[in-house]
Amino acid sequence: MTQKIGLISDVHATPAPVQEAFEIFKEQGVDRIFCAGDIAGYGDGLAETISLIEESGSRSILSLPDMTCQVVPLSGKDSVRVWNWGYSEQMDNNK
Repeated sequence: MTQKIGLISDVHATPAPVQEAFEIFKEQGVDRIFCAGDIAGYGDGLAETISLIEESGSRSILSLPDMTCQVVPLSGKDSVRVWNWGYSEQMDNNK
């Protein structure tokens, strides 16, 4: 059986292009999504980017920058705090 795969990489904490890629994958009937790493990095939307990737069911390979991140649940199940190279971002999905 043939499957279509979608591949993303080097998203660097920028959720908009990730969302756009997932929309294209859906339009094209992609069966499985893979992320080749560098989820963390230069952008300021790491928590949102991680959420999008998790929600997509993507299988991901973590790069060195990704392994320096720590995602910790806060009081609500939809709230997380992300640490990356000393940078801290809090995200509340309920807002």
